[in-house]
Amino acid sequence: MKTVKISLNSIDKVKAFVNDITKFDYDFDLVSGRYVIDAKSIMGIFSLDLRMPICMTVNSDDCGNIFDAVKEYLIKIMGPRQFEQLFKAYAKESTSQSDRDLMSKVRTILKQRGYTRDNFLGRYRK
Repeated sequence: MKTVKISLNSIDKVKAFVNDITKFDYDFDLVSGRYVIDAKSIMGIFSLDLRMPICMTVNSDDCGNIFDAVKEYLIKIMGPRQFEQLFKAYAKESTSQSDRDLMSKVRTILKQRGYTRDNFLGRYRK
């Protein structure tokens, strides 16, 4: 059994995700808060809060090729080095804005690139 965090923040992502995992005979569960649903149920997925990361549990010991199929939905952690590189890239573009405006722009860039802020850990994740 293996658990990972995924992001299904659009209708198209949900449809593609369900199509991708129905190819496997394993059982998949999605956990969001206190709700646990079958990941192959498109109606069940739409009952979850899709704005937040969702925990996907694969009920199998052999998970190798499963994660290759769902890698576009996995949440990746942006490390401090990556964040610093992104911040420096933006800082080169505009040096006349205040720090508050600059951080607002960085947040906008992160959001455009698919990163979300995990409020509990204070890290940016994709």
